[in-house]
Amino acid sequence: MRTWTNLAAGVAVGLVLSTALYVAAAPARTVQLARIGVVDFRRVLENYEKMKDDDREVAAKEKVLDQEVRKRSLEIQQLNARLAMHTPGSKAYTETEKQITTKRAEIETWMNTKAREMVDRQRDLVREVYHDVENASAAYAKAHGLNLVLKADRLELTATSVLELDLRVTLKKALYVSKDVEITDDLIALLNVRYRRAKAAKELDHAVK
Repeated sequence: MRTWTNLAAGVAVGLVLSTALYVAAAPARTVQLARIGVVDFRRVLENYEKMKDDDREVAAKEKVLDQEVRKRSLEIQQLNARLAMHTPGSKAYTETEKQITTKRAEIETWMNTKAREMVDRQRDLVREVYHDVENASAAYAKAHGLNLVLKADRLELTATSVLELDLRVTLKKALYVSKDVEITDDLIALLNVRYRRAKAAKELDHAVK
């Protein structure tokens, strides 16, 4: 019995020594703290020049569409006025009535098509702006040794209902952001520099053509 006890004790001591030697020989892991940058996404959108140009583009297109709608609506009004001058059941009345029906169908189809085009264009613009911000964030992070860039928006407490306010509070992730990790102004500057260059190159290309 004593032999087994001595053997077990010897094995235990050997395991302890082996473990100690392994731990001592193992290279120590260097724990690197994350270098973080935080961006106020709403402020980026408010100050990104491309976003402002896009808004002006959309507003201009909406104005043109509104003028076209007024023009087509006036044509229908004129046809209605002409219809009132004809005797119901007469050939002129029937022909004018058909013209009104055709015009209404045309303007409805046209308006639906233009509405879809506007929605598609606005979706594309939002996607373009997001990709611009994403790419600029990556470039800034690599240039300044950051390995994480977070999006944080200002919390507006102007909700009209408790549910809306609760949703805004729930979506708000960062409760405090130190100025040491705030990179919004730098990112806005980078975005605008990139956009101006791309815009100038595009204008030059059009001028050459």
